[in-house]
Amino acid sequence: MFMRSGSDCFFPRESIQGSRKAHASHSKEIDMISTFSYSILNMIFLSFDYVIILIDYFTAAYEILHEHDLADLFPIVFGLMLCFFGCHYLMLVTILETVRMLCWRELVTSIHTLHHNYQIAMESSRKDDFIDTNGNKIPNMQEISRQDLLFQKLSLFMKTVDVVEVRSAVRTLATAYFSMIAALRLKMARYLALALSSAHTIGKSIPLESILSEHLPPGSKKWSGILADTLLNVICMILAIFIGGWVGGLNCAIRGSHMFVQNMITLSQKKGLLMDNLNLSDPKSKVLMVVVAATGFLWQVSHSSGLPFPINIVLFPLTLLEWLLQIVVNRWIFLLPMMNFS
Repeated sequence: MFMRSGSDCFFPRESIQGSRKAHASHSKEIDMISTFSYSILNMIFLSFDYVIILIDYFTAAYEILHEHDLADLFPIVFGLMLCFFGCHYLMLVTILETVRMLCWRELVTSIHTLHHNYQIAMESSRKDDFIDTNGNKIPNMQEISRQDLLFQKLSLFMKTVDVVEVRSAVRTLATAYFSMIAALRLKMARYLALALSSAHTIGKSIPLESILSEHLPPGSKKWSGILADTLLNVICMILAIFIGGWVGGLNCAIRGSHMFVQNMITLSQKKGLLMDNLNLSDPKSKVLMVVVAATGFLWQVSHSSGLPFPINIVLFPLTLLEWLLQIVVNRWIFLLPMMNFS
């Protein structure tokens, strides 16, 4: 009744066969999609426990650093990596920037909602593991087949989670997903997304709004913020059109430099190494950001062929993820839209 790999089961065979009969002209595509989807789900199923362990490990490490006021080390290191090596991970950077600009808050809320429902479902599942209805001191889950256990867990999951919350969260995730796909698929959209992100970061360092406010008539000063944002966006988009692929490296250098300097100041102030009134608007901070960004961008230009050793080993997980994203976007993800099921 089910497609299997070993003892695992995910997809009803009848539904796959029904799709083949209903769309006989696309039977090969349906087989390919079902096989690919099954492989992905099976991989998720097998790696889920390891992912949870990895998340717990990083959470524990973060808590230890937070106790010693060293939590800012994460964004400091990440900022430097982004500034000097970001051009090698433009797919990942584009995804992050697109989500940040379009639906970051909603996405975080949705993830928290799904995690909350997941915790409720897991707690119910743990209690269900010890239920012994026939009183033979053997839990029910050990007396039924793997297939029946799967149906029992799915039924329990559907009873315990909040359907309305999960539906809303999944809809938000789908919106973010298609936004990312649009940005990744269209090269110009990718450049413009990175350009707008650069404009947002530059706007925090250049007091363009206050400059415009000083020169605008009294009745028009309220428009200074909108005019400043529009001007920076237009300039960055024009640059993106002309410099093309290098807009990604420039954006990474600017964003990484901003992240590095901001968190360096915060960490140094916590340790009493800098004055408390020093911030990013200080001229010294701006000069440091420009120097770090320029150095990072020049490094990217001169080392565009690949990552040096041992950085390539340290960042190999990101390299693998970037490679997988390129395969998914270029070969798999648009297979379904190209199929006509009318």
